[in-house]
Amino acid sequence: MFDISVIGLSLRVKTYSICAFFRFLLEHRNMMNKLTVLVRILFMVTLPCTAWSHNTPCNTNNDTACVEGVRREFVRTDYWFGDGYNSTNTDNTESSTSMMEFSWMISGPNHTNIASRLLGHNNFNVSTIQQFLRIRFNTPKGSYASCGHWFNVNAYVMDKDLDNTHTIYLDSWILGHRPTVTFDATEGQSYTLVAYDAGYFRLGGIWVNIVTGDSATGQELYPYMGPANPVYTRNPFVFALFKQPGGNFVNIEDNKKRIMNAIMVTNGHYYLDTFISENNLEGPVAIGYIVTNTDPYSIQYFVDRNIYNNCPYLVSKQPDVMKALQVMEYSLTADNSYSDYRGTFLTRLEKIVSVTYISPEAHFDSCCQHTMMMMTEVPVDPLDSTPIMPLYTRNQPYIKFSLIKMNLKTFVRDELYTLFLLDVTDAVNNVSSPNVVIHWQVVNIPEEAVERGDTVLPYMPPMPLNRTEVRTFLFLLLKQTGRVDAAALWSYTGSNCDSRTVLRCRFNLGSFLRHLNFKLVGLNMFRSQQDSFTRAVQYGAVDPLQMATSMSQFMSMPKSNMQSSMSKAEVCQGIPGYSEPCPVACTSGPNTEHDHGETKITSTAATPPPPTTADIHMGHNHGK
Repeated sequence: MFDISVIGLSLRVKTYSICAFFRFLLEHRNMMNKLTVLVRILFMVTLPCTAWSHNTPCNTNNDTACVEGVRREFVRTDYWFGDGYNSTNTDNTESSTSMMEFSWMISGPNHTNIASRLLGHNNFNVSTIQQFLRIRFNTPKGSYASCGHWFNVNAYVMDKDLDNTHTIYLDSWILGHRPTVTFDATEGQSYTLVAYDAGYFRLGGIWVNIVTGDSATGQELYPYMGPANPVYTRNPFVFALFKQPGGNFVNIEDNKKRIMNAIMVTNGHYYLDTFISENNLEGPVAIGYIVTNTDPYSIQYFVDRNIYNNCPYLVSKQPDVMKALQVMEYSLTADNSYSDYRGTFLTRLEKIVSVTYISPEAHFDSCCQHTMMMMTEVPVDPLDSTPIMPLYTRNQPYIKFSLIKMNLKTFVRDELYTLFLLDVTDAVNNVSSPNVVIHWQVVNIPEEAVERGDTVLPYMPPMPLNRTEVRTFLFLLLKQTGRVDAAALWSYTGSNCDSRTVLRCRFNLGSFLRHLNFKLVGLNMFRSQQDSFTRAVQYGAVDPLQMATSMSQFMSMPKSNMQSSMSKAEVCQGIPGYSEPCPVACTSGPNTEHDHGETKITSTAATPPPPTTADIHMGHNHGK
């Protein structure tokens, strides 16, 4: 036994070469399946190394060492498209997107490094690279939408040049703003600067006729488009400087049209070797790199282009999700998960699970306050920590499944799925014997039609009894190995359940998955907290059956299951405005105050949350 925190502290004060060694192990984790646990420990220990305490050739104030490092980076073959790419298994975790598969197929096995993917051949002499490019990003603060959620980004100003030999951990929204690129120019020489995604053959910009050491003085043939990487694996974005031996480009507009036409013909790809040969460019004579992982901005970029929707990656890396899965004995392996500075997340998800609650019009009294609310649509945003109140989740939600690989369009016929909604609060809180409660279970779901599946346990709405506790609910979509008998599935729950959770409590997810060999392929989550509707149900002021719609599974549950043994005075104690008897309201007209927390006096004119459809949620493309 050893204390990881102590080791982590000692490593911070030792030489940076230790950090480099651990980083090497992390980057080659998929080659060491049997050392998964060790690598996870190493990651925990080396987290302080990954961001700033790196020791790379371009971080030593040694220009000669930096140039040598840039040259090595140009011909290294350990990127996802390199020697390790398994062309016979396109479901490999390091090649899990359709765009990766297509990029490899069109390049072939001979284009395994950055040089060959830029130049179209392997005959490049790295000594041609005489210098590294000085790159700086200066970006104002802003915000963007991704996967149905808004992300805020702080202003970012680089006070030193980009390290060309180190993976960068900046938001792609920042990298999407054109940087300043400078270099040491030869007097009288014209240059061309190209920005290029070497992994996906995506053009990121071309500027020609640069006659000084500043790329801003050149003429633009193609506007800047920063790096975008849809998956977690490292992908290189390259800035390459070439000499123009024939002088300046003359027909700027004609060149622009040719480039745009070439991109349209190749469905968004662009092959730089043709441009280089047609214009007799020499080099590259200088190189700069940005090596990136995925982030929300990159994910939405590919969603908007109907290529790949990796929003589930963002869900799986939520700490509560991963903690709950681990406590519930979900087996994390090198084949289905990955760990780095961003945490641990799942790599084998296949489906988007979009969840939308439709809350019908509601009128009820609770603890001396009256609520009148219009019908409201509430999409589940798993990236939002704000609880969705039980008033909105009282009816069974609408579920939509779609494929992460958006270009496939349809599900495989004859595949069957199981859908769970679990209360995983105990697991999130790391309780040793967590009481995981099944709130909904449907099996034998064909394709994406939940309504055609077999309901094992009908939908039980969240009704938190503790006023201050925030409870966590997890949707899990499992791919079955075949049709299952619904009645046989009750053996995976525990005994000694209270009256509300008979046949639902103490669910053992680990045993369920091991015995049935089901595969986790999709997930979603939300949080819930007690509201006035919950309290009204608890002490009997509201009959859930009267609040239900035909979709609601209140209809199949005894009314007593939703009520507690507490009196109105006990339930309402401490609620603002409550007294016995209730005070008589003295108002001149309807009050339209509403809030997602404690529901206050509202009228039928109450403003609902902004209506959003399930297609917008989880990053579904909506006409962009």
